[in-house]
Amino acid sequence: MALTTNTNSLQVDNNSNFALSPPTSVVAYVLAANVAVDITLATDFVDAVGKKPARAIFSATKEFYVKWNGAGATVPSANITNGSSEELNPGVRNLTPINTLSIVSPVACVVTISLFTN
Repeated sequence: MALTTNTNSLQVDNNSNFALSPPTSVVAYVLAANVAVDITLATDFVDAVGKKPARAIFSATKEFYVKWNGAGATVPSANITNGSSEELNPGVRNLTPINTLSIVSPVACVVTISLFTN
C-alpha cells in the first residue's frame, strides 16, 4: 500500500477561542539571590484564589529554578543525573499533583505566577 500525503489545510471554526482566559489570581515573589522561597499550595495559594489552583503560568525577570513537592530549592552547582534536579524556568504547569514548591534564582529577580482554578 502506498503512503499518501494529506494536503488539506487546517480549518478553524470562527467561533473557536484559543486564547487563555485571564488568571484567577496572580502572585509575585521578589527573590534575593540564592534564597529559596517555599510555597505550600493548600495555604499560600488558596488565599489568592479561594481554593487550590489547578494550573499555573510562571514568568520571571531572570532565570529561576523550581523544586516540585519539596522545600529548599537550590541553584544546581554540579551534575545531577538521578532525576531530582530543580527545573529551570517552567512555563505552564498542572498543579493538581503538586502540594509544595520552592523557587530560587542565582540573582535577585521577580517571579510571577498566574493561577487558574477549574
